[in-house]
Amino acid sequence: RVNRDGTFAAIAGTGQQGTEDGEALTATFTRPNGIAATTAGKELWVNDFTVQPPGGRGVSVVSLRRVRLVTLSDVLAGIDLGTALVDVERVYRAYHESRPGEDTATEAINLGYQWLQGPVPAAAVTLFTLNAEQFPDNPQPRYHLGEVYRYVGQLDQAAEHYRKALEIQPDFGLAAARLAEITGR
Repeated sequence: RVNRDGTFAAIAGTGQQGTEDGEALTATFTRPNGIAATTAGKELWVNDFTVQPPGGRGVSVVSLRRVRLVTLSDVLAGIDLGTALVDVERVYRAYHESRPGEDTATEAINLGYQWLQGPVPAAAVTLFTLNAEQFPDNPQPRYHLGEVYRYVGQLDQAAEHYRKALEIQPDFGLAAARLAEITGR
């Protein structure tokens, strides 16, 4: 991956020659010469010369390789929510530091709602808060943080985040409706 600022990071491959499919940083390649990502961005497909005759003469064998990319949900799934809320923040921040510019707003919202139904709603609040901080120009994370605060009964906090969503997108009807509902205006 080459970032806009010129920095780069490996997202697939070990650096050793081979033909192992699998998770991104354990896969190996021989002579990759084409790459495409799935529309969801969770897999890469790599066109890889696995056998190329000496001198370029004869039949080459090309394999289409599938590489699974690790997602934010994957790394957060390894956290024991019952014992380490601080790990949610540490893992979330580390993931975004290793993948600058990756948009995980919707993924975090979906995971947060799953966590909200679990035994530790505070983990969902932490995840929604981190998501709103990570994407300050996106009204959706603010709106959903408001929804979580409304769900846990912290209506002042909910109203604050509905207002912030409306500052970002003044015509955000759902945020305006929820704000009116909980403030009576």
